[in-house]
Amino acid sequence: MMLTNGGPRESFYRAVFNEILTGLGTVTVPDLPVPDPALKLDPSRYEGVYGGPGTWYEVSAEGGRLFLTLVIDPMQAEILQKPDRIGHELLAVSDTHFLMPPTDPLEDTQTVAIYDFVDGQARYLHTNCRVSPRTGPLDRVGSGS
Repeated sequence: MMLTNGGPRESFYRAVFNEILTGLGTVTVPDLPVPDPALKLDPSRYEGVYGGPGTWYEVSAEGGRLFLTLVIDPMQAEILQKPDRIGHELLAVSDTHFLMPPTDPLEDTQTVAIYDFVDGQARYLHTNCRVSPRTGPLDRVGSGS
């Protein structure tokens, strides 16, 4: 087991475990999947607000591309010395799985799943070991989009 709480933890984990696993002559940790640029998604299925008190995610579409904005409580953002809104492009791997490239060179690419569609809308967003329920539509006026 390895416990980390910041920095490029996924690439560190992969490097350490691949070294150990290679030495044991067994399979290694697979690389992240590659985005599929030919995949055509209906952005309206994913758009919305997901999360709960303190932190939430806004998924929006622009020019046929999906974006995820992490919105942090202003007090928490001040403590972390980060902006209260951090935007990322979502790169589709499938109709439910995405890669989210980092905006900080000290972070790794993250995986995001948006899934469980009911009436054409996703119900959950899963990233960073957390599942966030969809709480409503995207408020284009209040979101700054």
